[in-house]
Parts: sequence; structure tokens; C-alpha cells
Amino acid sequence: MFTHNFSVGKTRAFGRAIFLFLVLGLVAGALSLTGCDMDGEEFEDGHQLNPGLIGSWANVYDGYEISNTRLIYNDGGYGLGFSANIVYVYNFSLAAGAIIVKYDNPKSITAYTAPGSYQAVYYRKLESGSVIMGSAYDVATSDKYPDNDHVEVITLEEAILKFSPVNAERYGGASALQAAPLSRQ
Repeated sequence: MFTHNFSVGKTRAFGRAIFLFLVLGLVAGALSLTGCDMDGEEFEDGHQLNPGLIGSWANVYDGYEISNTRLIYNDGGYGLGFSANIVYVYNFSLAAGAIIVKYDNPKSITAYTAPGSYQAVYYRKLESGSVIMGSAYDVATSDKYPDNDHVEVITLEEAILKFSPVNAERYGGASALQAAPLSRQ
């Protein structure tokens, strides 16, 4: 008497599930593309040094001298300062990013800061008169192994991968967040 085609209901449910999966995938993809935008709009050139960084920056603890090609870090007399060539830049936004440098004259030469090794300096909240900056370190190991949180690498390829936007929270997010703001000098 009464017949029902159960395959029609299964087909509709399957179609709705596929549609929902596609919508969720598109939303997740859109969110992942905006995940590195730490402080606002995107920067026009993702790998050119933001001109707003060029100059002298200092606070009571430390300071930076930045040109188009060089970065000099003064640690306030603790013996950990360095000078380096800027070799690669990630701009996460107009106000945040990472500057990858190659050491040429570290004040404290260790296995990690040997001339020729690579490091990153992360920055955020860049404004005309202030910025928050800090050298990269490994947030995951710094609490457990305070003397083993160095993140320097030997090749530029390693540095580009290690200090990429997807790793900013591990290697640079906390460093920059804990640093005192620097003022333009």
C-alpha cells in the first residue's frame, strides 16, 4: 500500500552534508588566510622591509638601529647585542612582521650566535613613534630549558621556514608581547 523510497532521503542528507562540509572548508580557508594579520591591514609587499621601521628605536632596556640592509641590536650593556645584515622580511600586516637577519658581528659569540648564522627579530604595533620588538626565541622550550631556547639556524632556507608567519606564535609572538615598547629616537 504505502511505499517509500528511502534512497531519496539518503541522497538529500548526503547532499546537505557535502554542502555543509564545503561551506565549513571555505570558512576555515578564509580564516587561515587572515591568521597572520596580527595588527591590521596587509602590507603591500610581503617581503620588503616596512619603511616605517627604518631609524633608531630605544627604551630604557635596549635599542635597535635599522636601515634598509642592516639591523644593529644594543642590549643595554648585557653583552648580547649584535649587528647583522637584513636578508629576508615577512610582513604580517602594516604593523607587524619578522625581519630575518644574518649575524656578522655578535657581541657574545656562542654556538648559537656564530657569525653567519640566522636569527629573526619580530615586531608588532608599529606606529609612527613606537614599536614593540624582540628577538626570536622558542616559547615551547624557554620555560623548561631556559638556557636552550636559542632558535638560530645555519642556512637562509631554514630561517625562512622556521620564522614564517605560521610559526610566529612559537618563535616571536611572546617575544614581542613581553618586550617593552620602543620609541623612535
